[in-house]
Amino acid sequence: MLTSNVSHRERTWFKLNANTTVDEFTVAIIRGGIGGLALAISCVRRGIKVNSEDYYELLFVNCSSDTASLVIGCDGVKSRTRQLVLDENDAVSPQFSGKYAYRGLVPMDDAVVALAHPSTPHQGAGARQAIEDALVLSELLRTWCDSSPSSGVPVEKVIAAYDAVRRPRSQKLVTTSRATGMMYDWEHPDCGSNLDKVRAYSLERFSWTWDEDLDEQIRVAVDMAS
Repeated sequence: MLTSNVSHRERTWFKLNANTTVDEFTVAIIRGGIGGLALAISCVRRGIKVNSEDYYELLFVNCSSDTASLVIGCDGVKSRTRQLVLDENDAVSPQFSGKYAYRGLVPMDDAVVALAHPSTPHQGAGARQAIEDALVLSELLRTWCDSSPSSGVPVEKVIAAYDAVRRPRSQKLVTTSRATGMMYDWEHPDCGSNLDKVRAYSLERFSWTWDEDLDEQIRVAVDMAS
């Protein structure tokens, strides 16, 4: 599901199922007025003045450009945006964890790969984390847009609030997913091959991903950004 940038209580939803193609997905968001066709980005420049305010200038591979007060990179595990922000080096490049998980076997021509938070797959919550991120960030930005410029709150404070609320949960996913993979392979030092311990450990590992008060996260983030 996708949400448009409107009130949390009055959100517009788009129902997409597993058979939805990329083309259908793109048409849905464009018709919904919440997106457009993307271009590959080649460069981001900071400090461009627009009405006496600092903006970013985005340069694209087709030689077109645009400006924005905020740039959000949602371009997957091989993120070009991350490379531009943190420089192109091995420290920000994806690394093979040595683990893999088969969720099912399908013909390669029918396969669709979805990348959200780049963790190992054993927690099964990467896409959920991305949706939670989008919800909290969109609510923060909506609140900021509704109150700006009268509030005088810089957008950097909004992003800092988002990071403070969301980073601990997303980093916990990375840590626990790796530990869960060890558990599945009977490599975890606390469980080994003891099935009773594996069962108890599994319940503990997954419950925190399901039971989360996102309304409270939004409230805390909005308060921090005020």
